[in-house]
Amino acid sequence: MECVDEVAIEAQYLGKAKAAIKDIADLALITGVTDFVVTGYTKALPKTDQDKLAAQKLGAARARLLVQLLTKFSVGTPLHQFSKLLRDDMSECIESESGHTCDTVSKFGQIAVEIHMETLTNPSALGSSR
Repeated sequence: MECVDEVAIEAQYLGKAKAAIKDIADLALITGVTDFVVTGYTKALPKTDQDKLAAQKLGAARARLLVQLLTKFSVGTPLHQFSKLLRDDMSECIESESGHTCDTVSKFGQIAVEIHMETLTNPSALGSSR
């Protein structure tokens, strides 16, 4: 897996991260997926264009790490193609000289990766009724 050192998941948390991503892939298999967006965030509030590009690359790298796990776990699910496209978009941002490709995969204001998945079936409808 390609990983920028600054966003590597610490070994003690890697199992939990993999389990969470596997759960997302499993849910996609059950519910179907109509849209999937992953955005990496950086808390930095850059003052220069160079700092903005570096911060966006960091946010994209943070998100790409999880998307790479998702690509691995989503083979055979509707998410696989979404995750491959996202991984490519994030890699393009990270390798970009201008940052023109970064706005859709990286934002500012917090340290996070936001995952938004629209499904064909309401996941809460899958719960058991008692």
